[in-house]
Amino acid sequence: MIRLVAKPSSPTQRDQIRAVMIETARTQVAAVTAGISFWSGWVDAAEGYTAAISAELARLEADPTATDDLTGRLTDLTRAYLRELTELPSATVKRFNTELEQVGASSVEPQPQAKAGPRKRAARAKA
Repeated sequence: MIRLVAKPSSPTQRDQIRAVMIETARTQVAAVTAGISFWSGWVDAAEGYTAAISAELARLEADPTATDDLTGRLTDLTRAYLRELTELPSATVKRFNTELEQVGASSVEPQPQAKAGPRKRAARAKA
């Protein structure tokens, strides 16, 4: 296997590459953490919804005459479940931004770039 790797020409360039790689890795970790948060929230919402539906069915099984407001209760449970689901993307973005802020607060300050030196040509105005 041939491996082509450009060697940094100076310690400053090496530090800059290292900083970019670390920032990239931290961003990926923040994205994975936010994704896990999303799926965890979905699982929690689905578990609560199925438990509530199960309780309603158990109530119906225990008292077959309790069907009068069953449709309303099931509708309310479904509405609450769907509301939780629609809030998940916002919560996920908020979690991702929080993770990035924490990463940004702990990251190393970028090294200032060296000046290019004196200009070799005079600037010309276009006619």
